[in-house]
Amino acid sequence: MSVDVEVQVAEAVVVAVPEVSVPFSPGGVVGREVWVPEVGVGSVAEVSPSGGLGVRLGGRLLAVEESAGAVVFPRAGEPVVLPRGSGTVRGLWVGLVPALEGPVRAGWVSVRVLVGAQVVVHTAAVAELDARRVVTGPADRGTGDAAVALGQVCAMLDAGRGEHEAWKAGLSAAACERADDHGWCGEFDEFMAGWGLSGRSHWFDVEVAVSVRVTVAVEASNAQDAEEAMSRGQVLAAVRDNLDGLDYEVTDVEQT
Repeated sequence: MSVDVEVQVAEAVVVAVPEVSVPFSPGGVVGREVWVPEVGVGSVAEVSPSGGLGVRLGGRLLAVEESAGAVVFPRAGEPVVLPRGSGTVRGLWVGLVPALEGPVRAGWVSVRVLVGAQVVVHTAAVAELDARRVVTGPADRGTGDAAVALGQVCAMLDAGRGEHEAWKAGLSAAACERADDHGWCGEFDEFMAGWGLSGRSHWFDVEVAVSVRVTVAVEASNAQDAEEAMSRGQVLAAVRDNLDGLDYEVTDVEQT
């Protein structure tokens, strides 16, 4: 590892998005889908006098305090304004998108919104999708019913896609096992990739050269003494505090 004397600091830019204020009665959240941190998505069964929620999830009724950070989702057909970068997405809420390939990332979800005649998939932090912030009014009976029906169609397509992906995964696993048993070469993997199927994976040792620039504060009478007084422990501590500035280059890759 090479270490030079310098520190680089990146500034974060925060974009403020105005909230939409819509009054919700306590009963207005009952029956809605709700996300509870470190628990998952359930449905609101009741609201306590203190503002907490009774959440039904997997046959259990969980008591969730108001301070727990639970997010109540809009209902299908409700008009919403969702933050998107420096702008917004305006449309009718359709529903959540199942994470068939796993969660987008912790605390983030994808949702469908009907914008005009187009269904838009919008990915955002869960906290930005609370119905008490993003719903702008009640669902219109006609368009609301259409959004509900659209959500049901999407749910059926999602289920079919999930079954298809499971079938592809099973087929790929069986094919890869057969390839290993018969010693088939790399042409097999090219064939699988050409048909959009997962080929065999292998373990590799990847060697990298790492470098980072840090600043170490040293008290001394002159530059030479400062250089000699600097300890390995001080350098390692500075490196740990500035890992964002770490750079690396791959020097060798070998299959194990």
